Formats: sequence, C-alpha cells, structure tokens
Amino acid sequence: MTQHRQVWLPLVKELHYFDSRYPLPVAGTKAGSRNGVVGLFRGYPRDKILRSFGKALKDLNPAQLAWAVRYFGGAQDDNWYLRIFDRPAGMRSGDFTTAYCALSAEAVAHARRLAPDVRVVFLMRNPMDRAWSHARMLVPKLLGKPLADVSEAEFTTYLSHPAAQLRGRYLNTLETWESQFPAEQIFTGFFDDIASRPEQLLQSIYTFLELDASPENLPPDVRKPVNVGNRRVPRAVPPAIHALLADLYRNDIKALQARFGGVTETWA
Repeated sequence: MTQHRQVWLPLVKELHYFDSRYPLPVAGTKAGSRNGVVGLFRGYPRDKILRSFGKALKDLNPAQLAWAVRYFGGAQDDNWYLRIFDRPAGMRSGDFTTAYCALSAEAVAHARRLAPDVRVVFLMRNPMDRAWSHARMLVPKLLGKPLADVSEAEFTTYLSHPAAQLRGRYLNTLETWESQFPAEQIFTGFFDDIASRPEQLLQSIYTFLELDASPENLPPDVRKPVNVGNRRVPRAVPPAIHALLADLYRNDIKALQARFGGVTETWA
C-alpha cells in the first residue's frame, strides 16, 4: 500500500489510538517489556520508539523526524490523532491497527464521530490459523522465552483465555462496525487471497479506497512473502491444540460459511 503514488502512511504502522482510549481485555503482559528512552516518551514501547526514530534518521528525513517527535511527544487526544494524518494534498492515508477488530461499539462510535467518511478494510483469515499464528508470535513475548521452549500447556492456557479469542470472532467484529458505518464504507476480504490472487485483491482494495487501480500501481513485489517471523522456526499445530481450536471456532466458521461461502468453505 505504501508504494502507491496516491498513498501517504504514518511512520508508525499500528497507531493503537482507539484501543488505548478504550482498553481491550488482555491475556497477559509482555515479560520484561520496557517503555521510553532515556526518560522520554514513557507511554510507548521502547522498540517502537527506536524503530521509528531510527528509520527517520536512516532516511535523513527531517519531516519523518518531526512527525515522530509530534507522535511520541503529543498529548493523546482527538486533535493529536487527526494531526497524525497531516499529509500532502490529494494523498490518502490510514491507520492499520489489527486490535481495532476487537473494539467495543462505544469505541467504534467514537471513530465514526471523529472520521465519519472513513473507509474500513477488514481482511479475515481462518480463525484457527489466525489464533495459532498469533499465539506463536505473542506467547514467547508474554513468557519471555524462545518459541521452541513454550510448552503445549502454556499455549493452551493462552488460547483458552477469552481475551485471546476476541480477534477471531469476526461476525462480532462485523456486527460492531456495521452498527456504526454504512455497508458501502466497509470492505470485507480474505487473507487467503493474499497468497492466491494478491493482484486482484489489492486492485479491489484500491478501487474501494478510490485509488487508481491500474496495474502499474501494483507493487512489483506483490507476491513476495512478508512478516516471515516465526515461520522460520518449524512448529506444527500439536493435535491437542488443533482440537482445542476446532472446538473454540467451529460455530464461528459455520456462521462465516453461511454468510460468505467461497473460501470460508475450506476453513473447516
């Protein structure tokens, strides 16, 4: 998305404004997580601060540096949030925060008041796959140890926590956002298409966002895998975990199949 000539995105990808204002239930906190740098910006994770300022300095970009100071140093209110998206005239911008799929109706209503014309893109993945992928990424951070050392019991404890299941309850997400935004402002798509038909998916999103969807605006590396992360550490879903996930999401998958059909038919 950042490679499209009509798109300008903030230096920080996940802004977490609305889930900061309306905190979500959590299944644990990261072991040894540290905030701030030399006493500055204490409300933000250290790694996010270093990554953002590091990129601005590496690119020798004064505008990015000024943006980072404004983002990390500003008082978090509605005016601060809207200023995050100050951009060149004619450019589109947006907030990519996956936690927003678990927001309450009150939080989404706030988003509607703040940006009534915003367009919402929601991509769904097989909830069992999503849950396992997220657990592989997050549980080692929560426990402060390598993925290979996380036990099956520790994964079970995390996945069984109601807070860990919120982001996989897609119909709840859709019900919440559809209660606040008209249907024509919500795009629903599927993670599966990122692998099988990325060009068509991206062009559909471009069209929805009223961007130029001609082929020359597609990234040349649109089929290149991203966020490989723990996929480099092979770990199949243990049978007991697979059974747990199947039990947790069976009814959700059936309901999604009834509403969307298509690729959701393969999720069972």
